[in-house]
Amino acid sequence: MPAPQERFAKTSRVNKAGNLLHGWCRLAASEPNELARFNHELQAALSDYGFAVAGQPPLELTPLILDANTVRELTRHVRSLCAIFEQVNKLALSNVAFLRRLEISPSLEGLLRREPETRLGLEFARFDFSPQAGGVRLVSFNFDAPRGALLGASLQREYLLHEFSARSGLARLQPSAPSVALLADLFMAVWRERGRPDNSRPNIAILDWREAQPKPGQELLLEELRARGLEAMRADPRDFTYRREEQRLYLGKSQIDLVYRGLPVQDISVRRLPLSAFLEALADGAVTLVNGLRSRPACGPATLEVLTSAEFAGFFTAAENEIKARLLPWTRRLVAGRTEYLGRDVDLPSFVAQRPERFVIKAGNGMGSEDVSVGALMSPEAWIARVEQGLRHSEFVQEFVAPTQHSCAHALGLASGRNLLLSAFAVRGEYAGCSAQCSDDIVIRSQGSSMVPVLEVGGRSKTGPIEAGRPTRKRKPTHTQPN
Repeated sequence: MPAPQERFAKTSRVNKAGNLLHGWCRLAASEPNELARFNHELQAALSDYGFAVAGQPPLELTPLILDANTVRELTRHVRSLCAIFEQVNKLALSNVAFLRRLEISPSLEGLLRREPETRLGLEFARFDFSPQAGGVRLVSFNFDAPRGALLGASLQREYLLHEFSARSGLARLQPSAPSVALLADLFMAVWRERGRPDNSRPNIAILDWREAQPKPGQELLLEELRARGLEAMRADPRDFTYRREEQRLYLGKSQIDLVYRGLPVQDISVRRLPLSAFLEALADGAVTLVNGLRSRPACGPATLEVLTSAEFAGFFTAAENEIKARLLPWTRRLVAGRTEYLGRDVDLPSFVAQRPERFVIKAGNGMGSEDVSVGALMSPEAWIARVEQGLRHSEFVQEFVAPTQHSCAHALGLASGRNLLLSAFAVRGEYAGCSAQCSDDIVIRSQGSSMVPVLEVGGRSKTGPIEAGRPTRKRKPTHTQPN
């Protein structure tokens, strides 16, 4: 029997993710020619998936390896954020104050109210995070479609299948991004919950204009659905026919039961006439929409203004308010007047103008990174001029979330860093994996950035996002107490 001091001997914590990355970097640095071949063959594999398009981002082969604790933390954050944004969507159509602050026009409100209410407004989501020493911070988000998910999944799958990954010890890791099979499972989960119970094999259409270039991710999804024996097609809404007496939507001779929209809600709102057959069928419950129109209220930067304002804190629990304070960047519409900043009452224009290192200004109403002015990169004079321009156009000012760096260029014996953006996907309100991009620019845009393979050591829920996202039911008691 061991002595007590032997039984309670301390062991050092093993950094499995760090050790695997270190091993990969040593191999990459010692075999630059093999690394170049790896890169070439990965590009060819992505081309076979259909991702060889003009402007496709190059690849950064140094992987981002997420340990089990990081995956569990992302799971909690994604679940909490989905619940918070779901709450915003529901309040937007039930509370006038929310509706006005989210800048939902009467026309758009009318469109959203035509869609039958569902349990989930956000069937999927993408949260773009900047990893920080104290945890991730949100930079942007998208609820229309899981953009980039299937490119990330295809890259990660081929990355792990390559013999270079096997030799470096990475082949036993798991790809992070949601697969095409998971998204097809999502379609069927939506149909089982909201579709007609007498039909277990719906006909599925992906809604997009015929003039638009087919997206590789959509083609992969159609192939997966067809492989399951389902009728699936890409459809232009102008080709739909709605038979009111039957309450059935048709594309030619095919009845359409389940629709995934490749069109943003704003596009649908301003082009209702060519979409009239589809919208009437949707309002009558004749067709089920996977990614509903009611995701729209939570999509813009005005949502972050609401969520980071003390005025609306009472609509959320103490735990939700703590999550918001930790993850969300402070955001305001840039207008003359006073506002609250981290508990202080400040004059908004002058406060922002005097502290360029703290803020960015986002043009328009988008949540992307296409037109962002970073105060830390501008001269004081240029920043003051940008604030004045933002005031004239009522643009949004947001807290600057400094990017973290992803170590790259190990094959050259370097330890240089590039700015990293980690995109976490949600399916039915649950964490479904990540993709990542890196760039030399402080604002990471799709064009000009490099895709980074994201791999996981462990930490995933055993049930998976589809099962975890099922509606909860109250169980009947197994025992009854006598009166």
